[in-house]
Amino acid sequence: MIKLKDIAGSCGVSVSTVSRALNGNSLIRPEVAEKIRAAAREMGYQPNEVARSLKTNRSRMIGILYESDMDHPFFSGLLETLRSSAEKRGYDLALLSRISREDGPDTADLALGRRMDGVVVVYAGITEDGLDRLMQNQIPVVSVDDCSRPCPMIVSDYENGTRILAEEAIRRGRRRIAFLHGEYGYATGLRIKGYREVMAAKGLLEELIPARFNQGGLCAELIRTRLRQPDPPDCFLLPDDNSALTAVQQLKRAGFRIPEDVGIAGFDGQKWVLNYCPELSTFRQNLEGIGEAALEKLLSLRDQKINRSRSEMIITGRLYPGETL
Repeated sequence: MIKLKDIAGSCGVSVSTVSRALNGNSLIRPEVAEKIRAAAREMGYQPNEVARSLKTNRSRMIGILYESDMDHPFFSGLLETLRSSAEKRGYDLALLSRISREDGPDTADLALGRRMDGVVVVYAGITEDGLDRLMQNQIPVVSVDDCSRPCPMIVSDYENGTRILAEEAIRRGRRRIAFLHGEYGYATGLRIKGYREVMAAKGLLEELIPARFNQGGLCAELIRTRLRQPDPPDCFLLPDDNSALTAVQQLKRAGFRIPEDVGIAGFDGQKWVLNYCPELSTFRQNLEGIGEAALEKLLSLRDQKINRSRSEMIITGRLYPGETL
């Protein structure tokens, strides 16, 4: 293994000069620093990150606390944007989760044991005590898409996104718009609020139909059942794109024309949705913006005294008009 003294001998300088050059110390003359960095590259030098973390009290690792059963495409896309955002800043990610909530340590203890420089919570089973332990150890915490904790939060614009979809449906002539919503929670509450505000402002009757996220078969059956009843809706807003695309396919097989007979809209707007025909009408959540904001906020807290403080940053998205409304 190549050591600092090997580079120092090759360049004819001291070990401390090599250390300063590789750590970007501005006191080293630029030509000397570049000579040292070039030698390090040629010799295949790899810094000892464990030793560096002990010396600087920084591991260059960000912990992502998440639930192991989060199989929705939104979360996989979110994890990828967090990884990309961390990598651009010279950090690696450590995915911290438990298969069972009853067994093993709290997810906060997983982060503490691995000397994380910060933690992003993505719908994880972290307790209030666990959150306190992270803060007491001066580990910054940011929550993404979950506003149930006393820490900075980065959230998608659920309320305005659903409002935009409902207004687009009305613009296209829809008047009986039903909202099949996912399980009750923070995001669903905001989406219901946005939907209700638009329907009330336009003097239209609202219709809320409880459904589930990522359950297209269930949503399609609920739609078919409602279409067989009196005064059926002419448009349905669905919990997410997966559910909406499955519903579109099953309704077409059942003889319904989309959008001539009934309009359908999803929510999420990930890029793979654009490959389907007809192109789904949806609201695109800005996952890239969420990932960037989460890492930027987390790292801005690194050198501050960590206290319980709730703040919220809303990341706006945009409408994909599509062809199904």
